[in-house]
Amino acid sequence: MLSFTLVVVLVLVLVFYERRWKRVRRLIRDLDQSLDSDQDILIDEDKGLVDKLGMDQLLRSIQKMKEERSRVRARSASQMEQIEITFRNMREGVLLLDSDNLIVASNGSADRLLNEGKSLPGNRVEKFIHHPVFLDFVQQVKRSGIYGRRQIRVDLIGKEAWLEISGAAMDAPDGDVNQRLSLFLINDISRLKKLEAIRKDFAANVSHELRTPITIIKGFAETLHEDREHLSEEQRVSFIEKVYRNSNRLHALVEDLLSLSRLESRSMELKKERRVLQDEVRTFASEFCSAQKDTRDVRLVLPEKPVEVLIDQLFFARILTNLVENAFKHGETLSFVEISVREDEDNGLVEMIVADDGSGIPEPARNRIFQRFYRVDTGRSRQRGGTGLGLSIVRHAMLAHGGNVRVERRLPRGTKFICVFPSASRVEES
Repeated sequence: MLSFTLVVVLVLVLVFYERRWKRVRRLIRDLDQSLDSDQDILIDEDKGLVDKLGMDQLLRSIQKMKEERSRVRARSASQMEQIEITFRNMREGVLLLDSDNLIVASNGSADRLLNEGKSLPGNRVEKFIHHPVFLDFVQQVKRSGIYGRRQIRVDLIGKEAWLEISGAAMDAPDGDVNQRLSLFLINDISRLKKLEAIRKDFAANVSHELRTPITIIKGFAETLHEDREHLSEEQRVSFIEKVYRNSNRLHALVEDLLSLSRLESRSMELKKERRVLQDEVRTFASEFCSAQKDTRDVRLVLPEKPVEVLIDQLFFARILTNLVENAFKHGETLSFVEISVREDEDNGLVEMIVADDGSGIPEPARNRIFQRFYRVDTGRSRQRGGTGLGLSIVRHAMLAHGGNVRVERRLPRGTKFICVFPSASRVEES
């Protein structure tokens, strides 16, 4: 009888602890699941069990750990979002290549530069930049893992471009060099290269243009100084006249260079005033014609309604002088120069047109006519005494007025330069 009672008690104890053990195991399982989710840790029905087991301090520590992990996750998500935004909005193109030169990732700038905006990932990089220097550079970066930079000239989507490419290798998580990714930044420096070429040409042209009159002045001055007693009066007069003419040419060249430099750097503030364009044109024509010995005519075609623009009178006169003198100087067959004005009220623009009936400018030259020192006929231009900067000054003076200038063929013959100003009312409204 006693043994039967012990057995019953033992069974009851085992059942009791088995039930409690199941609750403990379920509590531990819930704690484990809560660490991988945002669920609450403490379940109300288990509170009594937690208290009995003395796990309240443990639960508080776990809760703090969960809160800290949530903050870390939120901070990481915010940082990743910032990285993605930066990646998408970088002006440089970004390419991430795998070990087989497959594009793993790219940003919008790279897509636009290399593939007309279409997505690049999934393609091999050789499809878009097939240049031996670049491909060799990619392999060097992969092998060495060292940061490097190259400049290459390539054909992109039918046009020539200069690219500056920087690259660096990224170690694979498992340390396998063969699985190393490579990051490349691509910057389109075509405009910088063009400006560099223009700067070099400008420096070379300035040196050449200055050297010619200086050499002439120096040569004749030395002759006058050393051999003045052996020169006839006629020779002395001729030499002095050549020195005088070339010193004027040198002075004009320096003045044009200074004006052009100030206009390009925008260090010169134009003194713009509201003026009636027709009045300014009439004043210029009267003064120009009275000062010139040329018998060819300057015609005016002006509307009756006053057209007002904001102009700097000094530079406005310079614009007209350069255009009209250019026509007379280079148009051997022309019989007149015509200045006309017309207003486009709908667009708030005013056009001043300087036209002639000369031999005209060849179409290839019309694309370069506003470049510094560009001459359609180099030999004849120098004989006529031009600096080669007049039309470039016209262009930059028009830009400084908020306008522009273009050249077109005049029918049936000749050339016309069209200077476009914003009307005074449009400027004041803006």
